[in-house]
Amino acid sequence: MGRKDLTTERQDEILDAMERCIAKYGLHGSTLNNIASEAKINRGLIHHYVGNRDDVVQLMVERLLERYQSSFKNYAATRHDTDRAEIIIDYYFEAWYEMAPEDDALLLELLAENERDPHIHKLLINLYNGFYNMIARELGQLFPDADASQVKFVSYSIMLLAFGHATINWIGLPMAKQANVRSIASHLVQTLS
Repeated sequence: MGRKDLTTERQDEILDAMERCIAKYGLHGSTLNNIASEAKINRGLIHHYVGNRDDVVQLMVERLLERYQSSFKNYAATRHDTDRAEIIIDYYFEAWYEMAPEDDALLLELLAENERDPHIHKLLINLYNGFYNMIARELGQLFPDADASQVKFVSYSIMLLAFGHATINWIGLPMAKQANVRSIASHLVQTLS
């Protein structure tokens, strides 16, 4: 009988440690030594199971997008009696804020490092494209007869509204305008019918 493959388990441990490091030191201070110390493993295991620091950050971003995709699917599965368009709007303008705070911390740290690090810049573009594609896929399925360019326009607009609204929330401004943003997003979706 062969050895059990520990790759997934070790990668999760390393990424969990990276999240804790980001909370403590920020992205810039989340060195491989800090990650190894936080995970209580040898730094060489990080290289073996993930790679270098850029590889760790890349896996973090991929995991973040997977969490959002899974979160949306789980959220939609609990809303059987609700219009699918309403589910999309509710998710991006309400439920999204209930995601783990470490996800917000990672996203904010990535944004802060974007200008200084071309690798981070590329990862952010991929992350935003992933969010955009999630929305476009849902809207495309919901409105199969809609013009493809209009679906892309609405998807991109909803993504921008959601991220802009999240940014306002992150910096602590009151959420008093939330109903207005939701209304704009709903109106955009209605243009597809």
